[in-house]
Formats: sequence, structure tokens, C-alpha cells
Amino acid sequence: MRCSPTGTRSSSSFPCPGSRSFHFLLPRRSFRSRLSPVERSLPATLDARELEELQSIVRALAGLSLENAARVTITRKAVERAQAIGSRSFDHYLSVLRSSFDEQDRLLEALTTKETYFFRQRYQFDAFEEEVIPELAAASRGSGRLTVWSAGCSTGEEAYSIAYLLAKNPLLVNFKVHVVGTDLCESNVEHARRAIYRASSFRATSPLEMPELFEPEGDGFRVSAPVRRLCSFRRVNLMRPDEVREVGRVDAIFCRNVFIYMDEETRARVTPLFYERLVPGGYLFLGHTESLLNSDSPFEPVHLQKDLVYRRAPAAQLAARRNAS
Repeated sequence: MRCSPTGTRSSSSFPCPGSRSFHFLLPRRSFRSRLSPVERSLPATLDARELEELQSIVRALAGLSLENAARVTITRKAVERAQAIGSRSFDHYLSVLRSSFDEQDRLLEALTTKETYFFRQRYQFDAFEEEVIPELAAASRGSGRLTVWSAGCSTGEEAYSIAYLLAKNPLLVNFKVHVVGTDLCESNVEHARRAIYRASSFRATSPLEMPELFEPEGDGFRVSAPVRRLCSFRRVNLMRPDEVREVGRVDAIFCRNVFIYMDEETRARVTPLFYERLVPGGYLFLGHTESLLNSDSPFEPVHLQKDLVYRRAPAAQLAARRNAS
């Protein structure tokens, strides 16, 4: 996805949080002190109509479904955005939201922030390292290239975790390896590019991995140069096929804890785009609560020793199916 500068949008843009001139939200106490009494009187709750309109706008912008999210949290974040821009009422805020690309960016960032850390759900990384990388390395030996896409990479921890496993694997010594991380939020992409993290990001990182993966940087740690060099980050709107195709062909996709924000219709639009981007024999990793088993998906499920993943059928298998039909 691409975020637009304030008030403008390019032909390939997507209303995601942030722009080149990113405006960080003021702390609650700071912006409240600047509001007039009328602005401070904006109600703290939304009625059913207002909430439904908000959900409709967000779904149209990003394919995000808020029906299953905590109503109190959605209301609080939306009202805070309305207060931050000085809306006189929530109807006024909805009017601004429909026409302001900048405010669409701000709201989507507020609604999609989620927790992440290095090697989250470690068993999935173990499955990738122990079973999938050897298979992909063998299949890609002719080209000497291997690309993994971290779709919905948040602030980059997942992408760098993948890159670390690829960098240290002896099967890939002579390969050109690339990890591309994409996210809805401009601020997340900028964070990932900086590659500086604090202790909360290391809860699943072993002491042996720390010196290989990080270098001290101020009061935090920066991802080591050999791992950083394998990664690039960009904004991609998963709802826009043209932007998804700009990622190129990939050998594996990690899209974990993204489908939980989408309704069934949106997932049905995005899944074929993932299938299209994968090379034959490529793998799709979803979050531990996400599944394609009960959907009309072109992927075939693969039961690894430590995880259930999804695969685009290998070329030989696809050819056999065509010949049989």
C-alpha cells in the first residue's frame, strides 16, 4: 500500500496510516488542553448508526472488519481521533473521514496497531527452518534465488526473524536471498527500516541469538547489518492487485494475524493474490488461529511436523492435473 502526503493521493495509493510528513498523535492530556469546551463535549460513546457508518468506511478503505473487535476500543480510538482534529460532533468527524485521505491514514493506524516480537509463535519458525527451507533451497538451486514475503510485517520483527534464519542456513550460502516486508501502516514501515528495538521485542529470542542478530544502539538494539541487508520494506495494500503484484514472485509468504482483521469476502479476494505471487511449490504461513481449510481456496494444506501450512502445488503436480483434465 502507499500512503499519500496530506490531502493528495497517487494512482497507486492506499489510505494507510502515515505519510512522508507523518503527524504523531499528541498525548491525550496535550490535545485536550487545546480543545474548546464545545470540542471537549464530544460524546465518549457512539450510537449504533455512527458505529455502523464507521465500520462501513473502514471496510471500504482497507477491507478491515471491525465487527468482532472490542466495541469499547473502537469507540475510544475513533473519538480520540475526532477530538484530535477538533470535530464538533461525531457526524462531523465521519464527514471529514470520508473526504480526508490524511485522516483516513491516522484512523487506520489507530485501529490496526497490534503486538509483535521476534520469533513470535516460535514453532512456526522452527517448521520453516527445519522443513520448508531445505525444500525451497532444493527447488531453487537452479536460479540461486530465494525470496520470502512478510505480508503485514508490522514493525519488522517477523521479517528480520525470517532473514536471520535464511542468513545462517548453510544450504543458502551461494543464494541471493531477499525478504520483503509490507504493511498497512507507514509508521510501521519506517520503524522496520530503522531496525531499532527494545527489550519487549526479544521475549522469544534466545541468548545465543542475541549477539548474532543485534548490535547495541543507544538504549536499544539494532538488527545486525548482515541481516538488515537481506530485507526491504514498503507499503502495500493487500486489497489492490496492482500493488500486490509489485512485490514480485516469491517462494514463501508469511501472513500471520492479518486475516483476523478481514471479513470472509476480503479474505476471498486476497487469498488468490497470494497464490498468484507464489512460485509452484511455494508455501503460505498463516497465524495460529487462521485457516483456509473451510474456504474455497486454491491452496493445498500441508501438515508439517510442527505446523499446518498451505502450498501452491509444485509444477510437476500442476502439469499432471492439466494432462488429466
